[in-house]
Amino acid sequence: MFKIEHDEYDIIVVVLHRGSKRSVWFFAHWILGTAVTFLGVLNVYLGLEAYHQKTSKGIKIWNILFTVEIALVVFFYLFQEKWVYIQNQGVVLGNEMMTSICQEIGPNEKDEKILKGDTC
Repeated sequence: MFKIEHDEYDIIVVVLHRGSKRSVWFFAHWILGTAVTFLGVLNVYLGLEAYHQKTSKGIKIWNILFTVEIALVVFFYLFQEKWVYIQNQGVVLGNEMMTSICQEIGPNEKDEKILKGDTC
């Protein structure tokens, strides 16, 4: 399929070519999934409105419940996406974490630590 020579340029071209196909696939997959999700949500709201027009029954509570459900799903989706980032940050309540770290470091070590880019 691909002619791979031992020349660095050819290997880079093959890797980039494979990577571009993969990135196009992931983008197409993501955009299709997002579009289908939005269409599904729209379908529920339109279906509730059609139900109301056919039966004259109230749908306000169903609209509220579905909106809350969508908001929770979006919140948890975004939350789980950033969960690793949140865990890596640690919990800082006021200055408690910072003061305990700074108290453990001696005066000479504190200067070195600040010079390295870490702050107390």
